[in-house]
Amino acid sequence: MRRSTYLPLSLSLSISIPSLVAAANVQKAGLTLPSDAASNAQLVKDVFLDAYGAYKDKAWGHDDLAPVSGGFKDTRNGWGSSVFDALGTLKIMGEEDLFQEAVEYATRVDFSKSNTDDHVSLFESTIRYLGALLAAFDLSSQSSSALLTSATFLADKLLYAYPVDSGYVTPVGSVDFSTNTPDVGDGGPNGLAAAASNILEFYKLSQYTGNGTYLKFADMTMRAIASNPNPVFPGLPPLQVNKDGSGVGSTVNWDGGYDSYLEYLLKYARLTNFADDPLWAKTWTDAVESSITHLVKQSSGGDKLYFLTSYDSEHGSSYSMGDLACFAGGNWIMGGKLLDRDDFVDWGLKITDACISTYFATSTGLGPGGWAFKGADGGGADPPSEQKEFFEKNGFWITSADYNVRPEVFESAFYAWRATGDRKYYDFAADGIKAMQKYMKSNFGYAPLKDVMRAEVTTDNQGDDLESFFFAEVMKYLYLTFDDPEHISLDTWVFNTESHPFLPANATSTDPPSPTTTTLPEPSETDSGDEPCSGDDGNESPAPEPTATIAPDPCEDDEDDDPSPPEPTPTETDPDPCEDDEDEPQPTSTLTDPDPCEEDDEPEPAPTSTSIPVPPQPTEEPEPDCPEGDDE
Repeated sequence: MRRSTYLPLSLSLSISIPSLVAAANVQKAGLTLPSDAASNAQLVKDVFLDAYGAYKDKAWGHDDLAPVSGGFKDTRNGWGSSVFDALGTLKIMGEEDLFQEAVEYATRVDFSKSNTDDHVSLFESTIRYLGALLAAFDLSSQSSSALLTSATFLADKLLYAYPVDSGYVTPVGSVDFSTNTPDVGDGGPNGLAAAASNILEFYKLSQYTGNGTYLKFADMTMRAIASNPNPVFPGLPPLQVNKDGSGVGSTVNWDGGYDSYLEYLLKYARLTNFADDPLWAKTWTDAVESSITHLVKQSSGGDKLYFLTSYDSEHGSSYSMGDLACFAGGNWIMGGKLLDRDDFVDWGLKITDACISTYFATSTGLGPGGWAFKGADGGGADPPSEQKEFFEKNGFWITSADYNVRPEVFESAFYAWRATGDRKYYDFAADGIKAMQKYMKSNFGYAPLKDVMRAEVTTDNQGDDLESFFFAEVMKYLYLTFDDPEHISLDTWVFNTESHPFLPANATSTDPPSPTTTTLPEPSETDSGDEPCSGDDGNESPAPEPTATIAPDPCEDDEDDDPSPPEPTPTETDPDPCEDDEDEPQPTSTLTDPDPCEEDDEPEPAPTSTSIPVPPQPTEEPEPDCPEGDDE
């Protein structure tokens, strides 16, 4: 008999969840809101509800709203990413009815297969879908095991991205969910962020399920990359990473493809309250110090701003920056506060100020996607003749004029406001939401802009895809800028890279009550399906602390001659916590399933710890000749 093999978890990774250790505060003590905060928060909420109402009416159950045409886009496997990305924001805004409707939808989605022809991205599905489910669980005081069950089932499928018995220490970028096959391709390198941006989400899932398998895999990859003995600069490995964790090339930056690896080094250290391993904070600290030395460049124009560039050994500094890299300002502020590094805070504020300046310089008050500059050190190209005057005034020239509703500048302004209380960051956010309302309002909700230098309000200047992170990130960071600083405090919560908030180990939220709710129309095209579980009163016992688990031994007798690998089973409990079914667990029910909760008055059980099989690999191998008594 031939069969696919599992990896025995003999990786010598003893995973435990550390106890709470105090860390320095990020937020300024005694921070108070200006008098117009409530009206600004309401404006953000109005924009959010307008956009979300249009999504419900025109694109419910699909990934993105097409705001100009009134249609939809399915860019994230057609599971309804906008619903997931809106979950936390709805809860934070106090929209309880809409939140419960979104939870009901999210926990009925069938993650056993993609609803499009696309394979499933490990990175995008982790930060959006898995992150949203886990954050909603935290924001709901861990009271809904249906959220945790859906998160577990999805994560079990995502583990197929690790073809470990083919020598991979890092995951591949995507998986064919219909066959549970990792997209190995030619075995070439993966992007750093794509390979190493799931340790926050997998840590949280291990914490709440008691199953250390998820954290084992994320830790394995993150540790291999962070321990690279030959980084380009200390703390900065190359942008591309081989399957064994070694680097390829010499490109380093804080931009897309690299960004969230660096972000998660700091945030994982914070999520574990710096009690797990000094490697994470040490590597992040090295990366920031190296970046200040090698990547930060001052412009020779305008106010002589400091920008965070890209570098490679062949070309040196790029003397350019993109809006995605602007998250670094907030990240450095956060880390500087936590680690008592005032120099990091100061540099983070300089990077944030430079990014904000790109918004001030445009005709719409919204920022471009990319820009370049001539360095004060003489490096970089001269500006194009048609942008020379613009450069001399503003210190940069625009290379990509679109505003694709990116959140990073508002994110860093939010951190800067909460950390310093400097009114200029608050005012920037207030100007930003007004600019969105004026220039981004479209036929249905809100739309991205093609050219931020076009001052006329017209749909000709609007794109037709409102990506789901608008609901998760842009709206959340803006709203929280005007909200009570103790509500979702940066001293209590840690945001993943999609702005889904997580509680650190053993932390308990002390947030004040959420605002009042609003009701939107019901979706007009599709329905979320089943009724919520009538027997769910949220009275579960706490999940146990995670322990490392052992996957099935490939040498163990197997009386099943079916060569097809089994589906991963998240827990020994039924995936539908409302159904009393002793049969083999099945994937979470689809949107058209009958109500599994009917006539079930028992409270749903808490998830229990159990071993899950590590994903079988796509290629079959001969059954090993196992010597008797061999436990490896």
